[in-house]
Amino acid sequence: MQINSYINTPKSKAVIAQRQVIHNKSDYTCQTLPAFADAKSLVNIKFRGKIHEFAAEGNWEGIQQELDNGVDINEKDIMGNTALIRASLNEREDVVEKLLTHPDIKVNLKNKIGNTALINACIVGNTKMAEQLLQNPDIDVNIQNNSGDTALMLACFNGQADTVETLLQKPNTDVNLQNEVGLTALMRASLNGRDEVVEKLLIHPDIDVNVQDKWGDTALILAEVMRYSDIAINLLQHPDIDVNLKNNKDQDALYYADYLATQMIHAIQSQKNS
Repeated sequence: MQINSYINTPKSKAVIAQRQVIHNKSDYTCQTLPAFADAKSLVNIKFRGKIHEFAAEGNWEGIQQELDNGVDINEKDIMGNTALIRASLNEREDVVEKLLTHPDIKVNLKNKIGNTALINACIVGNTKMAEQLLQNPDIDVNIQNNSGDTALMLACFNGQADTVETLLQKPNTDVNLQNEVGLTALMRASLNGRDEVVEKLLIHPDIDVNVQDKWGDTALILAEVMRYSDIAINLLQHPDIDVNLKNNKDQDALYYADYLATQMIHAIQSQKNS
């Protein structure tokens, strides 16, 4: 999956516009889209060390030569990227696999925007690479980047069901962490219409379905606003769901269900009359 590929799609623009009309929130885009633009800018930076350039290119022989010459495998470039972080961002699966076998590899290091190799794997939507990293016993699945997003949140955003399942099997995975605007993994999945991911999250024993973001919205409200009816129905079937929670505009889930139903009726009537 290309970084930032979702941002410029008609679907993305439509849901953002729709959400802004309903809620009148000019800053809603930060809820819907993770900081892909910053991650993308790191792809084409000038490298300080050859090991990072080789990692980006997928050149294992070059990396091995640098290591033989005494270069630290965890050395960072000007943007804070290690060879492992660079390889993960450029989806160099073979290089990631080999780097992970090095006894001195540090898998949880962050770059300057707070992304780890695991977060990068979830940003680019590479399930195989994420699975490789998750097999490392030292991996910290709850690290948050500068936007507050975790690997789980971004895997949910991208609909990486297999990666989400593996992350949820980690006993220390915090499923209810919130990013800087208050979104949880469940909210990210609900916003993007990731039905299968939502189903996996809802059976987790620690899931909190009633978390509210900085605007007071819950996963249920967000699913209704985005017109993801199947997700809304799944959320309503959870025994702990609170349908009476209101957002900062004093509106609950029923309000948005009524609003959208009315809009659909008007649209159908307009179509019939045309």
